[in-house]
Amino acid sequence: MSGFAGTVFDGAVPPQDVVARMLEKLRHRGPDDVGSVRSGKCLLGQTRLSVIDLETGHPPMWNEDGSVLLACDGEVYNFLELRADLQSRGHRFKTKSDNEVILHLYEEHGPRCVEHLDGVFAFAIWDANSERLMLARDRLGEKPLVYYQDERLFAFASELEALLSLDAVPRVLEPEAVHHYLSYLAVPFPLTIYHGVRKLPPAHVLLFEDGKSQLKRYWELTPAAENWDLEEAAGRVRAAVENAVRSRLVSDAPVGAFLSGGLDSSIVTGLMSRFCDEPIRTFSIGFGDRGYDELKYARIAAEQFGTRHTEFQLTPDAVGVLPVLARRYGEPFADPSAIPTYYLAKMTAGHVKVALTGDGGVESFGGYPRHMAARACGWMDRMGPGLGKLIKPLGSHLPKGKDRKSILTRARLLLGSMDLAPARRHAAWLAYSSEAEKRQLYSPSFLEAVNHPDSSAILDPAYEHCADLGNPSAAAMFADLLTYLPNDPLVKMDIAAMANGLAARAPMLDHNVVELAFRIPSRWKFHAGRGKYVLRHAFADLLPRRILGRAKMGFGVPIARWLREHLASFAEDSLLKSETILHDVFSAETIERLLREHASGNADRAYPIWTLLCFELWAREFNPKLPL
Repeated sequence: MSGFAGTVFDGAVPPQDVVARMLEKLRHRGPDDVGSVRSGKCLLGQTRLSVIDLETGHPPMWNEDGSVLLACDGEVYNFLELRADLQSRGHRFKTKSDNEVILHLYEEHGPRCVEHLDGVFAFAIWDANSERLMLARDRLGEKPLVYYQDERLFAFASELEALLSLDAVPRVLEPEAVHHYLSYLAVPFPLTIYHGVRKLPPAHVLLFEDGKSQLKRYWELTPAAENWDLEEAAGRVRAAVENAVRSRLVSDAPVGAFLSGGLDSSIVTGLMSRFCDEPIRTFSIGFGDRGYDELKYARIAAEQFGTRHTEFQLTPDAVGVLPVLARRYGEPFADPSAIPTYYLAKMTAGHVKVALTGDGGVESFGGYPRHMAARACGWMDRMGPGLGKLIKPLGSHLPKGKDRKSILTRARLLLGSMDLAPARRHAAWLAYSSEAEKRQLYSPSFLEAVNHPDSSAILDPAYEHCADLGNPSAAAMFADLLTYLPNDPLVKMDIAAMANGLAARAPMLDHNVVELAFRIPSRWKFHAGRGKYVLRHAFADLLPRRILGRAKMGFGVPIARWLREHLASFAEDSLLKSETILHDVFSAETIERLLREHASGNADRAYPIWTLLCFELWAREFNPKLPL
């Protein structure tokens, strides 16, 4: 795991300290080593967090004849097999690093080298002979990569803050990004909050040559159910997840696990305990709020697997870390669980250098309530298009829930979207602000600049890809895997872990596991009103009974209560007395109304307030400019 940055200039190459300044913003991602190199038009540098081959592998890395240069953030889990094959073809290795495998694969296969990698990665390869830059990102988007291009400069980095250290990269607000951020709490790829700055999409390669860039997709998931019975499906899942966990235990540094007490993290922890000779270290976090706290289940799992368990209790004072997070994300990010994830990573990094997580099982095996809702809506859709319109008004007659997690709130959302097409219905379940609510929130001048893109359209490509399946729950899982997962949970985990010098590994996101999951018939994912049925069946002998039967809880934070109590004055002072561009973008009158309604307890405005608060704290850090 590492951070890297670089530039390709058309004309005179600037001093090497340009990249040194970028790398200084990335030292948290790689505190163990740093290096930079100039080659022709290219400046390339990397920081390094040493996990494999602690002694050698100084970054960035050259091939044998000095014609190919690599900077990489990530890990290659099948590097031993690839190394042996490459050595049989005559390649000679200078280090034991997994990253060196990428260099030799490039020599063998060119840009198609990425197709052979099993792992998480973002990397840059400079081919000095052809003066071609190659950028690549892993299949599901676990590692980040942002870039900027104009007439004379192409620049790229692991994080936005590093890219913004270049004076040539403008800090102009992108209105479309703001619009989508308000809906989804994060800016979806390929956008960033800055006009002209882009995220490389997952499963893509970018080639930059002769002043032109070209994007190519190298991997595409295709859902297609096989005719497996439950036992065969469960057996295949068991084998695939076991292989994924084993491959992620390879490390020259200490390894532990995040243990929430949920199904996925318990499976990963249970398998680790079977594969490791010594008791593993596990780490959990709680909130002191019964509706959000999972510590008792984490303790049950830790006791079952005999782990060395450590807990951390989060308090509202923890929001003092928000400015740090704003700086690390480089753009507004309003998922409240970013706070506990950061503190969990910080606590864990004090004991181990690598932590396995349960991320990814929910999207692939049907763990969100919206996946079950999509399944139910599919049945209703087949009964006739008029049924949804007939049912929809029932939602407005239900009492309002106390917060977004309540059954009443979810029921109102479900019924209120019954007349929509599946993709738009899914977007309505995901969105934290509707199109109408966003229009009311904008200032008059920014309202003109936004041009009203439809945030729900982000899910359309995923649903179109699944159109022939006739399976709404599979389409919903597929859309979450390709959009929600890389835009929110994976960003959150990467930033939290790397800010603390911790390598996070997610066996459930092994692409072999994911590809298998989308070949399993949906009837084996859902049973008795719950998802992940095939996972529960596959690991019934491993898990404690109380965890095996649990429904998904989610890694939430009680922000509705916090914003009425401990954080009320902080939010009010931050938003009403802002000296940034906040009131140029958003209506001060609307902000004041949201604060007043939430404080009264008559309405839950926690998420709109939280998105505004995160926007304000980001604006203080980066001082963005309004679009002309």
